[in-house]
Amino acid sequence: MTERKRVLVVGVGSIGERHLRCFQSTGRADVSICELNNDLRSKIADQYGVERQYTDLESALAEPHDCAVIATPAHVHIANSIQAVRAGLDLFIEKPLSTSVEGIGELQALLQETGRKAAVAYVYRAHPALAAMKAALDSGKFGKPVQLVVVSGQNFPTYRPAYRDIYYKSHATGGGAVQDALTHSMNAGEYLVGPVDALVADFSHQVLEGVDVEDTVHVITRQGTVLG
Repeated sequence: MTERKRVLVVGVGSIGERHLRCFQSTGRADVSICELNNDLRSKIADQYGVERQYTDLESALAEPHDCAVIATPAHVHIANSIQAVRAGLDLFIEKPLSTSVEGIGELQALLQETGRKAAVAYVYRAHPALAAMKAALDSGKFGKPVQLVVVSGQNFPTYRPAYRDIYYKSHATGGGAVQDALTHSMNAGEYLVGPVDALVADFSHQVLEGVDVEDTVHVITRQGTVLG
């Protein structure tokens, strides 16, 4: 029988809650949570039957865990990740990795020094449909790609009704369509046809009520010989 992994989910807002739910559904993980917001932590712990819950990361890392999901607001991802690696944990870090480059070099060096593993949650790469597209492109069956077109969107009031109250409302915490959603599409595009060599973009706030960050983005890229 496969040994159950001890997973610590740090931050249980909308994304962290999804990670908690998915890890529990595998039946292969014992999941604990760390959340500063007392009401939210209690609500999620009760809803999902979480026995081990922590009010701060230091207390959580004092207990044995195998890995951590960093699902806090993006501006504290690096600091939280460094703490977790120093405690001996592997990492799954929500995107975007950070809102600045500060501390990223330190985290990279620490990972190399300790041999811990880390990944950023660009999960489109794990989607079977995208994997099939990648395999078809790599096979050369359809020739060389010449253009990449991606159109995506989400009705936030339906699917993420708390957007006004979470990190999304501010650029400083990783909010706005560029940091929150566009990075998924850009990463998927690079996975399919290679890195971006040149980029032009425009964005604005068009639709979402209660916030003033951008919700609509238009991007034109050149990726090698591919126009995106």
